[in-house]
Amino acid sequence: MRWFKEFLPYLAGAVADDTATLSTPISIHVSCDAVETVPEVLSWHGMDFGIAKRCVKFSKHFMYLSTLIFCYENCGVEVTIFTLRQQYQCPKSKNRRAQRMNIKTLTDSLQQNQQSSENNGYGISV
Repeated sequence: MRWFKEFLPYLAGAVADDTATLSTPISIHVSCDAVETVPEVLSWHGMDFGIAKRCVKFSKHFMYLSTLIFCYENCGVEVTIFTLRQQYQCPKSKNRRAQRMNIKTLTDSLQQNQQSSENNGYGISV
């Protein structure tokens, strides 16, 4: 997500709401009005990627948004590009607001999970 810091990234989907499996792609939402600038980030990092359109449900309507699809460290990643006007309109998932986390919330959550694992004697590193 740090690669996309300038695009106000959010972790979204099954990973954010803790229902992901090992094969679930990581979903990231980014925001910008110049859609072509987001793929430049991946190109700069030497990543091969595909581009798809995703149907996203907002409160009363559906929209197709550009999505970049790539693999990072053997994990599938999908980066959906929202406009700046859409960035605070959280999409719907099963008729409720989709769970999303910004970088600070995600970092805090990972640190809390790490401390909890250490306190339980598991010593799992995140």
